[in-house]
Amino acid sequence: MKEKHIKEIIEFIPSILLLIAILMLFINWRISIVIFSVSFCSPVIIRPYEIYLQNKIDEEEERQAEAYAKASREREKQSISENLRRISSDSLEEFKSISKHLRNTERFLDQAERDFKEHALSPFWTSVEQATLELSALNDTVLDIRRSSENYEKLSKTYEGEPPTFPTNMKSIDDMAIAFITVDRLKNMVRKAQSNTAFAIIYEQRRTNQLLAAGFTNFAQALDGIGHKIESSIGKLEHQIREIQQGNERIIKNVDKIHPTLKQNASNKGGA
Repeated sequence: MKEKHIKEIIEFIPSILLLIAILMLFINWRISIVIFSVSFCSPVIIRPYEIYLQNKIDEEEERQAEAYAKASREREKQSISENLRRISSDSLEEFKSISKHLRNTERFLDQAERDFKEHALSPFWTSVEQATLELSALNDTVLDIRRSSENYEKLSKTYEGEPPTFPTNMKSIDDMAIAFITVDRLKNMVRKAQSNTAFAIIYEQRRTNQLLAAGFTNFAQALDGIGHKIESSIGKLEHQIREIQQGNERIIKNVDKIHPTLKQNASNKGGA
């Protein structure tokens, strides 16, 4: 910043003149007196220019501060935008995995039906258990999507402008509801097996590490609780998605209100 350097040099002028005047006493006292006079008057003479330079310095510092603040806002906006897109991308992959879990569940239930017809006691309950674990994984995925939607909502509130679209919407929630049909199929199959004494005995005794790892105390708890868990998780996710959609609608309305004002300001500047 050249104005700042010039101002620093000017501030030394009175001191330099005073030093020269002292040195000149040994050479020519008359010239020394003149220099003394100039050194004492110099602050008054250069003061207006110092004020001018200080104003230029203040303007430049203010401009740099504004430029830095603008760059910081842009970096923050870019960071938020990238995080929103990452969250949306992850949520989309998570939503796709729900279909995979449902397909796997149906596949295990198909196998369970064959096992039941063949009176294969242990294989039947193994297939049912695998189907239950797939539904548990589906529930975990729904919870992951909900957590992602909560993070998305928090970030979107700090984003300037219209945020990237969150991939899960009310139609997605409706698509998830097909899981209830699969849960009903599982329950009906288990109820049918429990009416058979041989199958019922195995059911009461079954307790595996996989079920324990999934958070269930025993097989009965897993079968009884999985439907309620999925229903609760989807219900909470539905509420969260509604919140996001309502928030985005408010943002879009605000952006639509701002755009005409910005255009008018730009038009006024152009006319000026």
